[in-house]
Amino acid sequence: MWQQLIIFLNSVLLLSVCINANAKPINIMPLPAELKIAPDSTHFHISPALSFATSGIPDNNALQFKQTMQEILAARIQTDLTLNSINADVKSSDKPDILVKLTQQPLNRPPQLGDDESYELDISSTQLTLIASNELGIKHGLNTLSQLLLTTPQGIGKADIPAIVIKDKPRYPWRGLLIDSVRHFMPIETIKRQLDGMASAKLNVFHWHLTDDQGWRIESKIYPALHQKASDGKFYTQAEITSIVEYASHKGIRVVPELDLPGHASAIAVAYPELMSAEGPYEMERQWGVFEPILDPTNPEVYQFIDKLVGELTTLFPDHYLHIGGDEVPPTQWLNNENITEYMQKNALLNAEDLQAHFNQKVNNILAQHKRFMMGWDEIFHPKLPSDILIQSWRGLDSLSQITAAGYQGLLSTGFYIDQAQYTDYHYRNDPQSEPAPLVALLPADVQGEVWQFTMPRYKGSPIHGELLIVHDSQPYAYLSLNGKLSKKVNKLILSENKIEYRIDTWMGPTTAEFTISNDTVLAGHIFVGNTLYPITGQRSALAQASQLTKAKLKQAPVELIADHNKVLGGEATIWSELITHENIDIRVWPRLYAIAERLWSPKELTDSQNMYQRLASISSYSQRYIGLEHKQQQQQGLQNLVDQNSDISPLQLLAETVEPAHYYTRHHLKFQANEYHQQAPLNRFVDYLDVESLPLIFLHQGLAKAKDKESLEFANALNLIETALLKWQKNQPRLKQLIDQSPKLHSIKQVAELNDKTLNLGIELVKLCRNNSLTELSALDDELISILSYKGEVVLASAHLLRELIRRCR
Repeated sequence: MWQQLIIFLNSVLLLSVCINANAKPINIMPLPAELKIAPDSTHFHISPALSFATSGIPDNNALQFKQTMQEILAARIQTDLTLNSINADVKSSDKPDILVKLTQQPLNRPPQLGDDESYELDISSTQLTLIASNELGIKHGLNTLSQLLLTTPQGIGKADIPAIVIKDKPRYPWRGLLIDSVRHFMPIETIKRQLDGMASAKLNVFHWHLTDDQGWRIESKIYPALHQKASDGKFYTQAEITSIVEYASHKGIRVVPELDLPGHASAIAVAYPELMSAEGPYEMERQWGVFEPILDPTNPEVYQFIDKLVGELTTLFPDHYLHIGGDEVPPTQWLNNENITEYMQKNALLNAEDLQAHFNQKVNNILAQHKRFMMGWDEIFHPKLPSDILIQSWRGLDSLSQITAAGYQGLLSTGFYIDQAQYTDYHYRNDPQSEPAPLVALLPADVQGEVWQFTMPRYKGSPIHGELLIVHDSQPYAYLSLNGKLSKKVNKLILSENKIEYRIDTWMGPTTAEFTISNDTVLAGHIFVGNTLYPITGQRSALAQASQLTKAKLKQAPVELIADHNKVLGGEATIWSELITHENIDIRVWPRLYAIAERLWSPKELTDSQNMYQRLASISSYSQRYIGLEHKQQQQQGLQNLVDQNSDISPLQLLAETVEPAHYYTRHHLKFQANEYHQQAPLNRFVDYLDVESLPLIFLHQGLAKAKDKESLEFANALNLIETALLKWQKNQPRLKQLIDQSPKLHSIKQVAELNDKTLNLGIELVKLCRNNSLTELSALDDELISILSYKGEVVLASAHLLRELIRRCR
């Protein structure tokens, strides 16, 4: 069914490339910068007697490239194939069928920031040519060729490759993935598998999070107590680290280690308590969160410790950058230590931020002596540090804009936190060059505004405070500020009597607000962060001119603070491992990471999320079969472990098509409430093996979106597909309930199954109402769906969102 739906939704690629309208879909991720397909049926034929040649490539690399080419072509024709080598550098009348050529000297060293990664792939009827300036480009070109050949839909001749010209290069030089090996240890084979996936997605930086409160994961010859006392025996030997660095380098990936300083240091405190700002002893930290142990910046031994550690790390990691963390530094131990506060007064350090900058200056000098550049999170940003440091932003585009405006280089990670469950198209819209604009630059001074303030409680931590400014122009529009940050224009504003609705992307995820007004001043309703409902309360503020409303905001961010996009080097996705283990990491990372990789590689203008999802489904299958990623295998094995080994898990797989894990940090916060937010908490339940989004539901949403109105053929087709899906899922319910009753590990989802039953029954009723154009009952149905979505749990009845969209279309 889903294959039919994808075909139904298939559309022409919307990007600045020339593609024959009759051509088959090009299922490449990331899409190339330039791509042209021959306008006729020209193709290159794969025969058993193809000749192969290289030019400008050393013999060892030439053999590797030949072997990879053979594997790709053989996989396409599904039979063994041997390329016949000839010498392209010797003048000959023989023209090789396949030519791989370097235009410059090979690098013969680990990759570095700024290396040329461009390539050209030219396939004609007579020759397949791959050209690049160095081996990095050749590897990218081979990955593109692999996807081009092995994701082509059935029906095209196995031995025929469409004639195509690709000229490709990355948009950003830094395209990374952070893997947290601390909170839950990731075995070597797990790391290497992620590197395989990264290379296929043209990502080029593996940011390895190796130290934190809950453990120290690096074998140290100089300070052995670190891994002996603070790792629970789970650490990487130096030989294993070297093997990972070499493996990554072979795939064109740099490895940047993170050594957390001065906070997130509980593991250091266990091994060397004398380096901390408060007396020990200390015990291993098992909880998740931010903790007090912090290095003493007044102790000379601390800097000796850092110096020797950095020296040791430089022998393991050849990259020029070393990440010092620097985030979430609690000042409690500093401010309670009399020696430290006296030191601050003596050195004119007014607060903890100044003291951290003072500490970072000394650390930066140490790094410079070891020929390393400092990088860290937002909190290291300080004018006393040199501008050659690199700052990775987890605080958002506001922070990144301030960083680059001040002349510092930056990376974006906000919006790419894939340890959270979030829709892939949210990541896809998250561009490092986007920035919120101050209101004063956009609003006339005499425009009258209407301000609503609201509060969104969370299950852990402080509530979110929002301020919505609605401008009553000929076409009303609105700006939203959350927790005092710069305002951002909402994407879609709907105003009706006693109702306010809007949509906007925030740091929490895609956000949809549905507010109701009573007594002209009181606000109620809810916000959906992704798929998850949060109730709100609020009230109207006094009316004021928009220009006056912006003044307080502008004090926080002056108008002249303009971001320098040339200082943005790219971005990094992050997979923090509070709720991740080696048994489900692939489910959380793949295939979503391909879309983030495309945002960092491909042209900015590429924004068609419908086409992205269609290609993502194809790449998902390709990456399992040919790259060795295990997102589907991990899901299948995880679900099987929840039931008897002889039981059929298809009822659980069908349930997984209708539900999703709660988005944003909802699961983290619920686990905190349940006292399961710690290192020993089980992560082997149904929710732990769910995809972050249901692709079947995504494609049904897309079918609805294509319908111009409810009288159209597209709407009729979408309605038929929705009905077919609902009936299939409903038919599964008795088997699902029986399996849950028989399996103790599934008893926790009994209520989910019951709510799913109710949702499906409502959906089938809704389809009938839509067909009969019976609109009077839709509001009551919508209220019931809201009630279902109000269920407070780690699993969300995501099909209810599809049905609510269907109600809007039926109206």
